[in-house]
Amino acid sequence: MRAAVASLLVLLALGPAPAPAGDAADDNYLGETLDGRTARIDDYLGRPTVVAFWASWCAPCLDEIPRLQAFQRRLGPERLGLVFVAYQDTPGRSDTLARRFADGGGDFVRARERTPAYLGAVGALPETWLFTADGAVAGIYKGAGDTVLQRLFERAEALIPPG
Repeated sequence: MRAAVASLLVLLALGPAPAPAGDAADDNYLGETLDGRTARIDDYLGRPTVVAFWASWCAPCLDEIPRLQAFQRRLGPERLGLVFVAYQDTPGRSDTLARRFADGGGDFVRARERTPAYLGAVGALPETWLFTADGAVAGIYKGAGDTVLQRLFERAEALIPPG
C-alpha cells in the first residue's frame, strides 16, 4: 500500500489537476463498480494489475478492451488483475458499454463519490497503468496499438512469478 501511495504521489507531483471543490482525493480509490461496490488499489494487491483508462467515445480504447481481457484470460485472473476505469465520459454511455464488455473479464469502474488521486496524472486516452503485486506503479503505457500493448504484455508477464 505504501508503495502505491508513494508512486501515485510522485505522479501527482508532475502536475495533477485539482480535485473539484468539496471532493477529497483518495490515493487508494479507483472508482465504483457497476454494482455499486467500491474498488480500491488494495483490492488487487498480491498480483500484478493492469488499470486501463477508457471512454465510450474513444475508438482505440474500445478496440483495446477485448485484447486486454484476452490477455488476462490467458494468464488467469488469479495471476493478473484487470480494471477498466471510465474516464471523461458520461456514466450512462460508459455503463452501457461496460455491461456489454463485462463478461469478457476485468472489473469496470467509474469515479463517483470521491475523486481518485491519480486522475490528475492521466493524459490522453487510451492510457494503461501496470501495478506490481505490492501496488507500485511498474509502467504507464500511453496510446494504442500493437507496439504499446506488446510492451505492456511483456512487462506484465515479467512481473508474474512462474507457476
